[in-house]
Amino acid sequence: MKKHSWLHALIISILFSLSIPLAAQTEDRQGYASPQPVNKDHAVAFSRLSVQDVQGRIKPVDSLNMEILNKIAGERKMHGMDYNQIILGMLTDPQTWSHVPLIKVKHPEIKRIIGIGKNQKYASFSDFIDNRRTQPYKLNALVSSAMRKDQSQRTKLDKAVVKTEEVINITFMVFRGDLFRIFPVPGDLNNQWQNAILPHEGITQNINENQKLFASYRQTVRSALSNGDWSRADLILNEISSYQKTHAEHIIPSSLGISTEIFFNRFNIFDRLTLVYLLAGLTLLVISFIKIIMEKKIHPRIMQGLSVVIGAGFLFHTFGLGLRWYVSGHAPWSNGYESLIYIAWAMVLAGLFFGRNSSLALATAAIMSGLSLFVAHLSWMDPQITNLVPVLKSYWLTIHVSVISASYGFFSLGALLGLTALMLIIFRNEKKLQIDRAIRHILKIDEMTIMVGIALLSIGNLLGAVWANESWGRYWSWDPKETWTLVSIMVYAIILHFKYIPALNTGFLFAAASLWGFSTIIMTYFGVNYFLSGLHSYAGGDAPQIPSFIYFIIAGLASITVLAHSKRDSRFPFRDA
Repeated sequence: MKKHSWLHALIISILFSLSIPLAAQTEDRQGYASPQPVNKDHAVAFSRLSVQDVQGRIKPVDSLNMEILNKIAGERKMHGMDYNQIILGMLTDPQTWSHVPLIKVKHPEIKRIIGIGKNQKYASFSDFIDNRRTQPYKLNALVSSAMRKDQSQRTKLDKAVVKTEEVINITFMVFRGDLFRIFPVPGDLNNQWQNAILPHEGITQNINENQKLFASYRQTVRSALSNGDWSRADLILNEISSYQKTHAEHIIPSSLGISTEIFFNRFNIFDRLTLVYLLAGLTLLVISFIKIIMEKKIHPRIMQGLSVVIGAGFLFHTFGLGLRWYVSGHAPWSNGYESLIYIAWAMVLAGLFFGRNSSLALATAAIMSGLSLFVAHLSWMDPQITNLVPVLKSYWLTIHVSVISASYGFFSLGALLGLTALMLIIFRNEKKLQIDRAIRHILKIDEMTIMVGIALLSIGNLLGAVWANESWGRYWSWDPKETWTLVSIMVYAIILHFKYIPALNTGFLFAAASLWGFSTIIMTYFGVNYFLSGLHSYAGGDAPQIPSFIYFIIAGLASITVLAHSKRDSRFPFRDA
């Protein structure tokens, strides 16, 4: 079926199933009726049911609800309700929730077309529908135009339209119940579950007992919203839970597993640590600079306190990785999001190791870790826990990927230490010899971090060859990831040999090389995963649009390098002969 025909059929289905009145579409969207919140205790009980996602993973409904609202609105709470209350409300009372602003819209042209204000962040589902038109779906023409183009030729508006179209489809699937596969199919050899598709009003043919049960549950929840009596809804929920235990007890998560995953969802460890690492790291960096450049005495307890904060963050980070490992059933570095949070952990580990002799090393590690966690939680990174693809179901995953990813953490620290050295070089003068001492100290630590990084990267690459032979029957295939890993090893090997070449044995050159050499790691990780195709594409995803601020960061780093170059001193060797 063509995309245009499919959309037309979808709109007819939407209008029929939700019975959206014309008056509701023409009224001011600010005048929507605020939905009655689902009882919180009942929403929690609903969230503890098991559900099978589209990839086959069995997980608590809590995880699915969180992922849905994050996809639709980029939030965990809205309108005074948490994600479980909101999604259960959408599932059981779509007529009301179709008029509630939930869908996040950023592009001004889309806002103009659907008729919401420029300053309004969210649109309701009904904002996208106008049944007075020949094509009721307001984005129909834009979607058709965007889908006819290759991804490389799509404009920002095209990409925004495609993303919005995806969100609208997900919203509609919630209203229909398509995403809630909560009924195990008895005796199914593939352990497939059946969804809770809600029958259209007035249609009773071809409906099985499970769908009737869920339709009854839907009606009971709507009644409870009016009369406040949730006892009947609780009974039906218990009946569904008993059905799951009867027919799928061998594959559904244990009570402890469900509680652990819900705790992991609610605590949101890695997102919270972003601000902790950035604030503690930046504060420690500023204090360290003041101590070095201005020769101010800083009370040691302040430095120790910040170090303790970063250390506590590292413990929570480790705890979070352990929880994710337990919940997912596999090592937490199997996709782009997981590898980033693991690399962030490795950065802090490196900082704590070298931070015993340098507060700057710990500060830069915390900052870099915070930035990595920030990138991990951008909209184009998917934090959803998924099943492993077949090629990753190998014990070599734990060994190879963990070693390779850990090396990225050390190289990241080396790059930021190089940047710190360049900034100190800018402040060099003959009267402040303590700056020269600080630069030498930083560069020694920088050298050690790169040595550890290149050792880990080389070992990881060797282990990867063993894994490749086990998975694909050959040790080396010049895959883009393999090739760029080799390039990175060669670049850093050259950097480490600068001290043996008199013309290159300067503090400035080593600092600049350790900073800009990190671009090979960025290419190995982001460039290969998201912009090149190869055997490692399972760890990537859709190619994200490079944020505009990245170009400003590159320009800023280039400016710092140029300024440091103007203050360089050939008599200031990286390492004394």
